[in-house]
Amino acid sequence: MAKVRKLVGTKRVGHAGTLDPAATGVLPICIGAATRIAEYLSDAGKAYRASIALGLATPSYDLETPPTITLPQNWEELSYIPAMRLGEPLNTPPLNHGGQPTILPLKQGEQPTIPPMTQGGQPTILPLREGEQPTIPPLTQGWQGGVADLARLAALTIPELEAVLQAFVGPQLQTPPMYSALHVGGQRLYDLARAGQEVERVARPITIYSLKLLSFAPLLIGDIEYPTLEVEVECSKGTYIRSLAVDIGAKLGAPAVLAALVRTRSGPFRLEDAHTLDRLTEAAQSGRLAELLYPTDYALADLPRVDLSADDVLHIRMGQTIAAAASTDDGTLARAYSTDGNFIAILRLQAQRWQPNKVFNLDLVLRPQLVGKIA
Repeated sequence: MAKVRKLVGTKRVGHAGTLDPAATGVLPICIGAATRIAEYLSDAGKAYRASIALGLATPSYDLETPPTITLPQNWEELSYIPAMRLGEPLNTPPLNHGGQPTILPLKQGEQPTIPPMTQGGQPTILPLREGEQPTIPPLTQGWQGGVADLARLAALTIPELEAVLQAFVGPQLQTPPMYSALHVGGQRLYDLARAGQEVERVARPITIYSLKLLSFAPLLIGDIEYPTLEVEVECSKGTYIRSLAVDIGAKLGAPAVLAALVRTRSGPFRLEDAHTLDRLTEAAQSGRLAELLYPTDYALADLPRVDLSADDVLHIRMGQTIAAAASTDDGTLARAYSTDGNFIAILRLQAQRWQPNKVFNLDLVLRPQLVGKIA
């Protein structure tokens, strides 16, 4: 924010929706009069591309804190995971790394059989009986990090992963992570977490609109390759992708962390149209910064449009209500425009009359006020 304020020459700068320190991507920046619409942008839906590493756990649910659970350093010798294309079943090649047993690829129609072996006293996976459905144990009960767990991760197929992801689509309650900026008892959760305290968090309603698998392949974290899902998420405001990553891992019976996160959309703003701080700096130095800005009402494109008469405009500017031309639900928000097409206000419907919710100075609205996105 400090850099943008210096570039645009005003302290009246705000952002719509925070990003985790390790995340990158779209962050809408509002300037001048557009800071008044930041709350509507914050309420808008978001989209992300996330990498979820299995077999690893940290207190913060990402890679910003030291791990509490990791895979054995030589685990790839025990259960090798090759990169694959979306839609292909994941088959382990018939290799024998360091004398350790591996999983052979199955023939069409063949049932998986994992030999009853032990490695360091760890339990193994037994083959399923005909017609038996696989049972994924809860994270707190089933994960021990032995050969059996590693083999099970390596044997996951695309259809199995997609079925697990699909179970998370829709409205639900989500428990926020301890490492978050939410307040409990007047203190931020991350302050309590850093002090070694964990408190009960109230689950909050969120909605996952879409959750798609992009790939399942090894990801090198430190000196160890972890089996990693890359997913595309569309969700409501307030969704913690770190919590989603851990919940997906638990559904698969494994610890998990969010290894990487990119916000690809915030409201109407998309990553492919975003500008870096370096690009903004270059534009400011060449006197072309205004070319990168969006008008204030661009961020409100999802709201219905209401065109006002000259008399209606006068009433709205005086804080008075006007009759709604069509019946709609109370509480509906709308963008209001004058007869010459200028954006003048955000209206709220109450008892079939439009009330001025926020009125904008015409001179300010005519000038671009919104830096669309910063990557």
